[in-house]
Amino acid sequence: MIAGNSVLKNFYVSEKAARLEKTNQYMFAVTKNATKSEIKKQVTKQYNVRVVAVNILNMPQKIKTVNRREGVRPGFKKAIVTLVQGDSIDQAKA
Repeated sequence: MIAGNSVLKNFYVSEKAARLEKTNQYMFAVTKNATKSEIKKQVTKQYNVRVVAVNILNMPQKIKTVNRREGVRPGFKKAIVTLVQGDSIDQAKA
């Protein structure tokens, strides 16, 4: 968790997220009801950076089978945040 009542949950770690960091874009898992403007305000306030754009992806839930029993992995929302050239977020300190 990043903060108590934050719309940001945590950094989203994947191969695609690692590639995006090279182009000054960062991926976050966010709450289901988060909007682009809320995400932009939270990132600007929390990391002291300037945000150019926010793109949101709604990931659907998936049905998983374990030992012949079906379960559901819940869906979630993630955001790709593009920063101004020269700004960056150090994930190790975040």
